[in-house]
Amino acid sequence: MALKNTLIKRVLLAQAVTTCILALVFLSQGVIDALSVLLGGLICLMPNLYMARKLTAQRSADPSKLMSTFYAAEFGKIFITMALFAVVFITQHWVQPLALLVGFGLAQVAQWVAPLLEPNKSNK
Repeated sequence: MALKNTLIKRVLLAQAVTTCILALVFLSQGVIDALSVLLGGLICLMPNLYMARKLTAQRSADPSKLMSTFYAAEFGKIFITMALFAVVFITQHWVQPLALLVGFGLAQVAQWVAPLLEPNKSNK
């Protein structure tokens, strides 16, 4: 995957690191909770990887083409997220729903916080 934008890389890395650290923290509660948190984080991360791939694969100067690409990628991201939740809840009867949602939610928060931590380039 050729992601050129460092902010996109930083956001995806923040989600992955947050998910792994949270899974390690939840390991003290048990393996099932840790795996549930890991699955929740992955449910957040995987659709974002898809969207990042779609948005960075094709650059266009045409605003309407850019917006249609963005909307299609966002729709795909939402669909993948819903499908992953459905697959996990249908096939993984051992999963702890609260831990799964905590993993998903904190990976989502990492997505919002990572851009705020980027150094301000206007000061240089």
